[in-house]
Amino acid sequence: MNKFANPTKHTVTLPDPAGTHQMVYYEWGNPQNPRVLVCLHGLTRNGRDFDFLAAALHNEYRILAPDLIGRGKSDWLKDPDLYTIHQYVADIMAWMHQLGLKEVDWLGVSLGGIIGMLIAGQPHSPIQHLALDDIGPIVKRTAVIHLSSEVAENPTFKTLGELKEFLKKTYATTGMMESYHWDHLLAYDHITLPDGTYARAYDPELFRSFVPMQHEDIVFWPAFETIRVPMFLLHGQESAVLTPDICAEMKRLQPSITIVDLPGITHAPSLMDEKHIGLVKQWLEQFATEKQVSG
Repeated sequence: MNKFANPTKHTVTLPDPAGTHQMVYYEWGNPQNPRVLVCLHGLTRNGRDFDFLAAALHNEYRILAPDLIGRGKSDWLKDPDLYTIHQYVADIMAWMHQLGLKEVDWLGVSLGGIIGMLIAGQPHSPIQHLALDDIGPIVKRTAVIHLSSEVAENPTFKTLGELKEFLKKTYATTGMMESYHWDHLLAYDHITLPDGTYARAYDPELFRSFVPMQHEDIVFWPAFETIRVPMFLLHGQESAVLTPDICAEMKRLQPSITIVDLPGITHAPSLMDEKHIGLVKQWLEQFATEKQVSG
């Protein structure tokens, strides 16, 4: 079996307050499969992060993974002040409506998990099962400041080799260890600038949305409390974003949530790692069995 699965690439046009923009998304598996898994990446990542997971799940699911605006192959917004949670949620809801998705399972990494929680907490949400990768309903101020500084920095590199070493240093403790992980990461996380240098594949102006949020914690507890679907959480035990006290409060408010701690792993556990993929697959498989029994 291939280590990763190549997807089909699609593009949709979506509205924003300044006009429209195009969002790219990737698809694996049988497009007629009624079992749909939406995978949404983290803050500066993109949909190709799920190539390895798709190789393990594409026989069971139709898998869909967007590049959020400002990332990957999707458009960069002309007005960077529009890089907001509200716009991301609006994009994903409009996209799912265009595709006619009535019921989906959801796997969200970091920011993708926040968006998932916000959608899952809405009345008549299409999300049936919600898997979260190292994110909870609160991002503490210290983590916000750290994340915003990382986004704003966005250094340039004279060679792809330099960028690869930067990525290896940045993601060294997320579970990626194989050489093909780093090759894959580099292949889909770089752009060539007009002067011939390289940068990561996201709009550095994303940090603008963090500026007004650096004075207090970002809180989504009310949405989390309204979620009424099964939930799963991968927790990197060394994560600076998802701390043990947040996990404990999530368990108190939603006692049925399944939480798996990953020793030595920081934010966010890589879904390129076979162990991490296996944990997600195992959790999702129980619902396929339940559906077959009930059917």
